[in-house]
Amino acid sequence: MKLVEKYLRKRCVAAVVLLTAFSFFINFQVLFNWFSIDDFILIIHNDFVKDINNLWVVLNPANIVNVLPVRLGARPVFLAALITQFHFFGYNPFGYHFVSVVIHIINSLMVFVIARGLGIGSRRALLPAVIAALIF
Repeated sequence: MKLVEKYLRKRCVAAVVLLTAFSFFINFQVLFNWFSIDDFILIIHNDFVKDINNLWVVLNPANIVNVLPVRLGARPVFLAALITQFHFFGYNPFGYHFVSVVIHIINSLMVFVIARGLGIGSRRALLPAVIAALIF
């Protein structure tokens, strides 16, 4: 019994490594791109995200249910993420794209974990996870 569990664990680890590598390979080219489309509105021309002190305004429980009178005021988690990323990366698009790639990888791994939790085997659980990696 322990031998079977060890074999299944190795297959699961191999699937996670393969899925992570695939997701990274699919999204790798975006790391070296410049800002695009809405990035100029949401980051470059948005003075609110440039001040780290605004993070406390966004995360204030009183403002969580209210829409702030700024761009993305109705999306406090995303706005907090942009403020934090601007604090660390400034105008360097690589940092924003790297965070995005990591989120894509985590999303595809979550699909794999959910499929495994539903009782689907490692090999069959890879299919929806790979599709998620392509879509997300």
